[in-house]
Amino acid sequence: MIDKLQEDINRLIALYEAVKAENASLRSSLEESRRETQAAKEQIDLKCREAENLKLMAAVAGGAKDDSDVRKKVDGLIRQIDMCIKLVEAL
Repeated sequence: MIDKLQEDINRLIALYEAVKAENASLRSSLEESRRETQAAKEQIDLKCREAENLKLMAAVAGGAKDDSDVRKKVDGLIRQIDMCIKLVEAL
């Protein structure tokens, strides 16, 4: 009876060690998946910002024939934004 109990204990210990190792492996895999997910989210955010910038550039370019026209429009928008900021700061 003691031998049977000892065998059961040894079997339980072996199962515990196997589950413990599997748990460590799964935790490592989960952490790697989280890192990959975060990297993918960052890439998506970057691409969304790039797309928004392209849309803005296209909107600003509108009827512009070359880069100098676009630059002039952007400079004008920046001046308007600066004036708005000054007005808000003056309040």
